[in-house]
Amino acid sequence: MSMPSQNAPDYEQLSDNEIIAMAAEEERLNLTLPNLHFWKHVFARYPQDRTAAYQMVRQYFAGNDHQELEDLYPGLLQRFPRHLELHVKWAELALLRGDTRLAASRHARILAQFPNAVETEKLAYRICIAREDFTTAAEIATRLAGLPNCEEFHWRAKLAAQSAVVAASWAARAQTPDYRIYVLNLDKDQGRLRRINSRLAAKDMAGERIAGVPGAYLPDLSSLMLTKDKSIKMKGTLGCFLTHLRAWEACAEGPDAFALILEDDAIFNMPLPPSTAALGIENNDFDLCFVNGRIQAQVFNPDGHTELDNALPADEFLMDLPADIQAAGGDGYFLSRNAARKLLDMVRKDGLAGDVDWRLIHYVSSKAAIDQLPADGHARKTLALHQAHDESGQRLKGYVYPLPIIDQIPGISSRIEVNELEHAHLE
Repeated sequence: MSMPSQNAPDYEQLSDNEIIAMAAEEERLNLTLPNLHFWKHVFARYPQDRTAAYQMVRQYFAGNDHQELEDLYPGLLQRFPRHLELHVKWAELALLRGDTRLAASRHARILAQFPNAVETEKLAYRICIAREDFTTAAEIATRLAGLPNCEEFHWRAKLAAQSAVVAASWAARAQTPDYRIYVLNLDKDQGRLRRINSRLAAKDMAGERIAGVPGAYLPDLSSLMLTKDKSIKMKGTLGCFLTHLRAWEACAEGPDAFALILEDDAIFNMPLPPSTAALGIENNDFDLCFVNGRIQAQVFNPDGHTELDNALPADEFLMDLPADIQAAGGDGYFLSRNAARKLLDMVRKDGLAGDVDWRLIHYVSSKAAIDQLPADGHARKTLALHQAHDESGQRLKGYVYPLPIIDQIPGISSRIEVNELEHAHLE
């Protein structure tokens, strides 16, 4: 469950006007901070309020208590029979568990009730992607692309069509994977672990758990020693970095030449490659290859790249990153065993300051590519922090796969959730 702030007010003592003002601010923040406790109170106070019900459901999605939400849903749907978004979330709840059959069954019920709703078509697209029915997904996306406010489905149609080609090619390769899957997961997030394990099992795959490091409980002195930077205040960010470091250690010491490192909120847009050779990198000579949607969705350009089934050098994707992108994401990337050993040596010298995803981008990017980013953009400023800590001077041979194999469940990251705890701030 998402944790309320330690100094969360006693909502029972607040007036209606105070609650309404807080609700407006919570909606403005748009789920960037965990506050299930608040929305459960608002819904209990105003049980007929559609907005309160929907915001509570969104907070449940961001947390771990999905079974509790399943138990609540029959009553919610009975109370709000014409609330389309609430019904769509009901089907998406099944998708989060990897149960595409149940999601499709719920979609059929929603379609009967809301036959002409655009959101119902969008849900059908997501279900087809989850089922790896890319041909049907492309057809749905093509229909949606012609509707107002659905511009993104122009590229989603092409993405689905290309995914169908790649998936067929991969299915024809009868290969034993040459990589081990590591799943990063905090002890408190057992619900997330069950769900990603279900999604992997649906692909006849299994992951090895890497226990996450709860950064909030790190002493201030150890945080300073690890980051080498007094300006780094958020211990949740450091805990996330340390968790990835534990995965690098496992990869460096493991029996497999490559690893696929997944955060526990990862979902799959495509089949997992039958081997790293399927990534299309010449001679399979790479250190790191990003396969997550928060990077690929920024650069996917079906009209600009002719070989969408081959990974691109890191510098090519870096130049396409929007200046204001806040997080490139470490939710899915392939790493070679040799690169894991290099990374451990590099961070031993450079420390652990900043976000781990941006550190990896720094390590795979040339200075020339970084210098071409807009000087006032978030990406350039963030990479400048990592450059300031770069004592090793080493680089990794990095790539990005142009199709988003991995995506992230929308919601609140564990890193942000931990950073909100008062004792997670370095004084």
